Amino acid sequence: MVLLFNIYFNYALCCATDPGVITAKWKAGADFHDAGVDNNEEDEDEEGDLEQDSDDNELETGRLPRIRPSAVTPDGKNGGDRVQLLRVQFIDPQSVARQRGVEDGMSYCRRCRHFRPQRAHHCSVCNRCIAHLDHHCPWVNNCIGRDNYRYFFSFLVWLAVGCYYAAYMSYRAAYTDLSREQYARMLVLAQVRSLNISASNTLQFVFAISASAGLAVSILASWHTFLIATAQTSVELQINRHPRNRRLHGGKVVSPYSTGSIHGNWELVFGRCKYKILSLMPSTRLLPNPRTLSKKKRTTASEDASVNAGAPDAMV
Repeated sequence: MVLLFNIYFNYALCCATDPGVITAKWKAGADFHDAGVDNNEEDEDEEGDLEQDSDDNELETGRLPRIRPSAVTPDGKNGGDRVQLLRVQFIDPQSVARQRGVEDGMSYCRRCRHFRPQRAHHCSVCNRCIAHLDHHCPWVNNCIGRDNYRYFFSFLVWLAVGCYYAAYMSYRAAYTDLSREQYARMLVLAQVRSLNISASNTLQFVFAISASAGLAVSILASWHTFLIATAQTSVELQINRHPRNRRLHGGKVVSPYSTGSIHGNWELVFGRCKYKILSLMPSTRLLPNPRTLSKKKRTTASEDASVNAGAPDAMV
């Protein structure tokens, strides 16, 4: 019962939990609030309200405004368009980015048309940006990202344990000598009365399936254990393998988000816990801020930006 509860608990939360969708209002709204900018301020010029508001709304939501054809025409009839053209020519893009709350290392998604933070990537299946995107899993019909990755990993671990337990119990019943009473008790769930198949053959089939599934899930769980220990996702590993990023670290595949220790990297996913095995127990507590857990100095902003720009935009 404990195994079944842990398997179904983590599977349900992995399916139902938002993986960390990055929307157009994700960063811009918070940054404007922190900067004390009044988003409800109205212009006195009523004629320019519609055009100005449309641009401001797109900027406040993190979207880049689309340049209207009339704004670049040299006829000079529309003074507002000429002002917009002068702004495009003379305003420093970095100052605009800082004003709009765009941090160093953030990238712009051409598909979603808004900025996204570091470690966020676009999923081609869901057609949305996910924080700490690892992959899109068809078995849970959801992306595996920052907020449901721990449930996904715990599900793999408990599923592997459950498969090995089923293989062990079916092996005892199918290949060892048991008393008649023990044998009958073991076959209550294994009998197939509607088919002409012996109970022994049924348990042998259960053993083969359980052992094979347990081995496959164990390999997948081991792979994600390596990713957690190195503070990477499956997408980031491919980016870190890019020759440009390997040259920055002396030819090694290094994650710029690593805390420098397996202990610290584990806490980036599961939070602080004295005994790591307890991290796999059922829990719905909120994840801590990764910045407060980092014990190693992050790389410079240019190196962080190169992680996202070092390879073509990952689409899963």
